[in-house]
Amino acid sequence: MANWVFFSGCLAEPILFYLYSITVFNTFHAQIQCLNPSQLLKRLDGISSLVCGVIDAAEFVRSTNASEIWRGAAEETFSYCAAYIQELNADTLLHGALARLTNDPGAAQSLSSEQRRFAILLKQEFERDGIHLSTDERASIGQLHSEINKLETL
Repeated sequence: MANWVFFSGCLAEPILFYLYSITVFNTFHAQIQCLNPSQLLKRLDGISSLVCGVIDAAEFVRSTNASEIWRGAAEETFSYCAAYIQELNADTLLHGALARLTNDPGAAQSLSSEQRRFAILLKQEFERDGIHLSTDERASIGQLHSEINKLETL
């Protein structure tokens, strides 16, 4: 979806690239708080596709566009998307919903085998990325990721 919007000409001005990502992601995050765990999987899969589409387009534009204005807008968008991904990876509410889903035999049985595997792998990814750490430690990791992303464009 994000690639279609970007390449269809709807984002005729560089700033709209960044504003589009903010609008989409804020809408998603507001909705996530009121989802039941099985709906959560669909939303997480959807936001994953959307974020990848936006961040891939931003990476392409920031690396190849001749216009400094477009590269700057793409850089802002890329940075915002990367920070958003880190925010999702450190979201204890999301992890908690996945943990409830994977730990509840009744809820897990209501899912297809692919959905159960997706939920388990996503929960494990949260745990591997440090969801068990304190809020301050997760914030430090987020800051390190942000610094790494900035260094990628130098």
